Amino acid sequence: MFRIVPRILLLIAAVQLLGGHWAVLQTVAWTSMLIENAKTETLPDALQKTFSGKNPCALCHVVKDGVDEEKKQNENKTLLKLEAVLAGLVELPRPSVAKWLHPMPAAPLTSRSSAPPTPPPWA
Repeated sequence: MFRIVPRILLLIAAVQLLGGHWAVLQTVAWTSMLIENAKTETLPDALQKTFSGKNPCALCHVVKDGVDEEKKQNENKTLLKLEAVLAGLVELPRPSVAKWLHPMPAAPLTSRSSAPPTPPPWA
């Protein structure tokens, strides 16, 4: 239970950020239009009338206006981002190359000259 609630909230937030709320609202609008049209017409005619786009309902208008408003806001944000990025090119000087000199050991390293004590001192 404690692991599923944050996942559901994360999914809802992702859908909201990606604009999925408009798709959900449009689906609700189409479903309600289809139900209303199917009450008075045959199913093929109701489907045709619902998805033709000639008779949008009030919720369809709300969704269209909301999507258009979001597109305008996103275009303005994109322009601001481009202006900030393209404001000026800054050239940095190349870093000077430093030579690293590693000191050599005074005497060559050799293998161990004596074996470890047997038995170990802590035993």
